[in-house]
Amino acid sequence: MNKTIPLNSPTLAGHVLDAVAKVTGISKEKMLSSSRLWPLVEARMLVILMMHRLGCIDGTIALALHRDRATICSSRGKARAQLEYSKSFRDKYLKIKDIIDNI
Repeated sequence: MNKTIPLNSPTLAGHVLDAVAKVTGISKEKMLSSSRLWPLVEARMLVILMMHRLGCIDGTIALALHRDRATICSSRGKARAQLEYSKSFRDKYLKIKDIIDNI
């Protein structure tokens, strides 16, 4: 990111959620829901990876996604595996990274 946004800032989480929504077509409200449908889980995993890449700790990410810290930790591990093995997941991640890097 070109501008300095504090890591615990709601603005940072908002930027990431907006970027993921833009790339996946899934609204922020749906991402924050309790649904376990794959497209929503995938979107949350992308948020987790991007916020972690930006230096956010699990507690901050958990607050942004309305989840427990342990859930974030577990999901991040699964998201890293998806990043390695799924081309479509990796392509979405790279598009989100590009959006965030150009804010």
